[in-house]
Amino acid sequence: MKRALVTSLLLVVAVPAIAFKTTVRRGDRVAILRTQIRDDYRGEERVANTVGLYLKRELRQRGMDAFDAGITLDDLLREGKTDADYYIEVVAGDADSSPLGGLGIGNRNVGVDVAVVTARVAATLRLYDGRTLELIDTLDLSRNSSAVMPTAIGVGRDHFSLWFAIPFMEGSRYRAAARAIAQDAAAQITTAGE
Repeated sequence: MKRALVTSLLLVVAVPAIAFKTTVRRGDRVAILRTQIRDDYRGEERVANTVGLYLKRELRQRGMDAFDAGITLDDLLREGKTDADYYIEVVAGDADSSPLGGLGIGNRNVGVDVAVVTARVAATLRLYDGRTLELIDTLDLSRNSSAVMPTAIGVGRDHFSLWFAIPFMEGSRYRAAARAIAQDAAAQITTAGE
């Protein structure tokens, strides 16, 4: 009697666990959906697009047939046609990049500002079944990336100087954090089925 009860209990627990297990494998077609963002949240759209781009690359490196779907989830639900095994939606994320401290170095003709720059990127990824369009899994990921880098450069003479910010340097930290999120997501999505 105890064995039958234990066996029944194991089946009740094991069957749902198997049913919700993601099975993304090499060769599966994975479409990255576009993010639908309101006009006042362009920063979130930039995060979603950057993470989506890196995620597509990471999944391809892991043997998936990953591609940009070119449509949003709403468009997909409206059209009803599916041409992928899985769909991934990168939902509104957050990004922040700022120097934590710095130092100015130079002489009376040329100067450089050097700072510790930290970027933080967060995103939520939703994985959908390609046939039923049912939500399979949600991943909430965030990463930080820090580096010491030049943030401004200046030139001048005795009573006049001119400084220029170097914004692309902070952007490199932001892209590094977005790439790390994509790597984490690709690893979790592809290893879930192993």
